[in-house]
Amino acid sequence: MTTTPPEHQNPFASNPFDSNALSTEQPFQGMSEAPATLNDIPVKHSKLGIASFILGVLNAIVIMIILSIATYFTSQEQLIINMQPEEQQTDYIVTGFVFIILFLMGFLLTITGLGLGIASLVIKNTKKVFGIIGTVMGGVPVIMYLFLILLGI
Repeated sequence: MTTTPPEHQNPFASNPFDSNALSTEQPFQGMSEAPATLNDIPVKHSKLGIASFILGVLNAIVIMIILSIATYFTSQEQLIINMQPEEQQTDYIVTGFVFIILFLMGFLLTITGLGLGIASLVIKNTKKVFGIIGTVMGGVPVIMYLFLILLGI
């Protein structure tokens, strides 16, 4: 008696919706309900990774605030041009001070988030998802801030 090689067998020979066929087969191994474990110890998210992710979100908020203030003052350019010199000087000083504070705060958030993200990737027996996301959310603004510093802004 000859057997048919697997590549020549009919893939539609069994009905996947047959209740009898489902009860006799092994369940799909990829859909395990068990959590990711290492030696029966549940693997948790790294707290440093979560902190890095939170700092990345806060930094994104700071960047949006900086961009919205810059957009507002750009749209008010005609109003600023028509002001008296003393009023212009005061507005520019306050705006510059706010930009410097926000820029430094964003830069510190970015550096801290990047450091925490890298540290969370080194820790063993923890999930790396938030660490990777936090490192990316910290790394991209670092490159952006360094580029702005090199431009002289």
